Amino acid sequence: MASVIEEARFLSNAEAYTFHSVSAFAVSLYQWELQGNVIEENELFPRDIPSLEGCFTDEFTGFINCHYSKHGKFNTGCVYNTCRVVESAYMDFLEKKTTKEGIKHWALGPFNPVTVPVRSKSSKKQHFCLEWLDKQAENTVIYVSFGTTTTFDDEQIKELAVGLRESKKKFIWVLRDADKGDVFNGEERRAELPEGYENSVDGKGLANGISRRRRDEKESNRNWGESVQGSVDEGGVSRMEMESFIAHITR
Repeated sequence: MASVIEEARFLSNAEAYTFHSVSAFAVSLYQWELQGNVIEENELFPRDIPSLEGCFTDEFTGFINCHYSKHGKFNTGCVYNTCRVVESAYMDFLEKKTTKEGIKHWALGPFNPVTVPVRSKSSKKQHFCLEWLDKQAENTVIYVSFGTTTTFDDEQIKELAVGLRESKKKFIWVLRDADKGDVFNGEERRAELPEGYENSVDGKGLANGISRRRRDEKESNRNWGESVQGSVDEGGVSRMEMESFIAHITR
């Protein structure tokens, strides 16, 4: 905890820095509520964001606040496990709050690889396909999938789409090209269905992964992934901040 660095003030050539393992957004939100501000939609915080109230016991909150008030004055700068590509607004917010104190902030991450957690069976939030399937009678839904090693041309896709619609049967259709296992591949083919197809089978069928919104989300995620990945590469924003941090502590 912060108390362990108190002795650093007695060393003429030593400085203490705070490492935040959480996001700059989380730190900003905590600081915002600590000032007694109400969480309202603005340029920093989205609408209906849950409050931190009740997340910690009073004892834990008091312990943290005590450390900050007693030992925060020994802090020279803050290091965050994030990158400005994603959290520049929150880094700017934190920097403005400590301008008078002369505390510097560096976004040097991400330090750790990101993994997608496996959702447990007890989780209340399910994939929309499963939610829809649970509402259907037993043995009334056709599952259509040709595996991840099969591809169709546009004409074949349209014919299959029409056939499923005209069958009047309920279905879930998993439609995608051979899986290349590379989410950063910008050349991946996008299968197109006939215009208005999803509306024409509404309530009868689901074609997974084909809506414009989901395509846009996937494209956005790919772009963000490339940006974050590039931030730690040579010339990336996090790499440059690391160089700035090293230059600062070795000045």
